[in-house]
Amino acid sequence: AALRRTCRLAPSRRHLVVLAIETSCDDTSAAVVTSDRCVGRAACLACASALNAAAAAAAEILSSVIAGQAAHHEPMGGIVPNVATQRHSARLPGVVVRALSDARCTIRDIDVVAVTRGPGLPPCLAVGLNAAKTLAAVSGKPLGAVHHMVRAPPSLLLLLLLLLLLRAAQLPP
Repeated sequence: AALRRTCRLAPSRRHLVVLAIETSCDDTSAAVVTSDRCVGRAACLACASALNAAAAAAAEILSSVIAGQAAHHEPMGGIVPNVATQRHSARLPGVVVRALSDARCTIRDIDVVAVTRGPGLPPCLAVGLNAAKTLAAVSGKPLGAVHHMVRAPPSLLLLLLLLLLLRAAQLPP
């Protein structure tokens, strides 16, 4: 029932339900969100721009699961790409299953599978992309690849720029 909410503005339409997968660096994440976009509002659900907009315009977060890897990288003094890739491969199936379970839905309830396409560590991104492509193909769902910095809120990007400027001001000439 919660996944089939109808749009307030157009009761004949329902909100998109998006499964989002993120493996750009050292955290393995999956979330189920509803989108402000409605099924039927976009001319073509397979259109990448419509999917990017749908994945970025979350109306409600139904579940969010994050499996961190800090304990695996800390002894080596930083993120090791091949270790991160192996951990993503091992943990992503369970993270996706838990995200769907926490949202009380199945893959049949999902309208779109979204995945981070960059920026990030290429081998880590490949794990998420391959999993999302496979899941979308097997379930017959459209796939949306999202550039997660482009979809970051402008206030976050301004904060990052400010922090970089402050850091640069502290460096010796």
